[in-house]
Amino acid sequence: MTEDDELGREPALWRRWTGWSLRASLVVAVVLPLALAAVGGTVLVMRVVEEAAVDRMQDEVELVARAIRGPLSRSLELGRETAVVTTLESAFQIGRVYGASLYDEEGELVVSVGAGTREEPDRVEELAEGADRLGEYAEAGGREVYSYFVPLSGAAGRSLGVLELTRQRSDIDAHVAELRTGALGLLGGVLLLITGLVLVGHHRAVGRPLSRLLGSMGRVEAGVRGHRARREGPREIARLATGLNAMLDSIDAAEAEVQERRNAQTRLETELREAEKLAAVGRLSAGVAHELGSPLSVVDGKAQRLLRADHLSPPHREELEGLRREVRRMESIVRQLLQFGKEGGGTPRLVEAGTLARSAAAAAREELRRHDVELELEGPAPGPELEVDPARVEGALSNLLRNAAHAAPGGWIRLRWGPAGEEEGGWAEFTVEDDGPGLSPEVQSRVFEPFFTTKATGEGTGLGLAVVHGVAEEHGGQVTAENRSEGGALFRLVLPIRSGADGERSAPSSFTSSSSAAVTT
Repeated sequence: MTEDDELGREPALWRRWTGWSLRASLVVAVVLPLALAAVGGTVLVMRVVEEAAVDRMQDEVELVARAIRGPLSRSLELGRETAVVTTLESAFQIGRVYGASLYDEEGELVVSVGAGTREEPDRVEELAEGADRLGEYAEAGGREVYSYFVPLSGAAGRSLGVLELTRQRSDIDAHVAELRTGALGLLGGVLLLITGLVLVGHHRAVGRPLSRLLGSMGRVEAGVRGHRARREGPREIARLATGLNAMLDSIDAAEAEVQERRNAQTRLETELREAEKLAAVGRLSAGVAHELGSPLSVVDGKAQRLLRADHLSPPHREELEGLRREVRRMESIVRQLLQFGKEGGGTPRLVEAGTLARSAAAAAREELRRHDVELELEGPAPGPELEVDPARVEGALSNLLRNAAHAAPGGWIRLRWGPAGEEEGGWAEFTVEDDGPGLSPEVQSRVFEPFFTTKATGEGTGLGLAVVHGVAEEHGGQVTAENRSEGGALFRLVLPIRSGADGERSAPSSFTSSSSAAVTT
């Protein structure tokens, strides 16, 4: 199910909030329902209060009527008309009575004070005959009033008449309106206070942490990828910040992994291109060497036959000897080309490291003697036993010795062999040291490239160390070049003890540390 399908299942109200600010949503979803509930509650309460207020104002009229009922009855019974009027006026002067009237037992108006007198003989006669008190709304003098009737009786229970007290309906309505206005003002103040408290609380507890979280998101969007949000505010917002930080960490980790894979792919592509280039150069070199080998042999043979002649003059003999020297030099170049172009197809067999070292030293003896170099051999006899192609490894070691002889003429060379580091039984190591000038950074970075040489023109092809590098890779090993702290250069060739699957193991730690040192020297 897609995200849109899930959204379609959400209530319409949820979709309606989309695009609203949190504050507006809070006001609509919380404050507004709270206000409606408060208004509804206030209306219900006001109804009760208004009814109570009306009843209280009506009760005030009833209390006044009860207060003057006794004195008025005695004055009527004694026939004191002046006292009757005075009593009625005293009720009117209380200020809560609009008018006061006295009716006899036949319902005729006897005396009236103030306004609001109504003439309803039938009702008054009914009350005078023994009906209970009565309160009702009616019109009097053109105004709506509340009338309260009280029957008067003498000492013997004889009916003396009816007392009517009136109060304007407007007084009651004005009092109710005052109550409503006060209640509405109080309600408005309470709602404003609640709204303010909710909004201020929202800002302090939710709005401010959310604003900072949004600010953190904006900084990340602007490119500050290392920024992380602070965990603050309520637990839910803190969890959002934690989730954002975790997502950013995951993105960084994923990008780092992708970049690492890209770098690895770039390295592999570079190595593949180098391998293809070396293979092409190797095939070319092998072809050129084969084509040059036969003509050179013919030239050398003819030069030898001419030298056997007795009639040659010394200058001619010297020229022929020089020709043979150049032929031998060209044959040496041809051998290097053949060795560089040769693919590792020999059958590996077990051979001791000491045997390989001594064979390589014997092969390079003539070169060492020509450059007046002293060779030191140092290593256990017979040394670690390797499963390698002996001819290829001997050729690699002899190339290292010849290269050292060219770099340190009249000096010394030391060839060492033995287990690599402390991991005996897994790797064998050959080192060739000399006391020459060492390697400059530029030479060190290109020393194993084919056809790169520091020798003068005509003295070298630049293939010897490239052959060593190829032999190391063929056997699953490595070769590095570095400078000795005492001066001179050191080449380190590390080969696995066993070929095949074992040869795929990583080089020992001592070798990798030396390799790193060589790069930074």
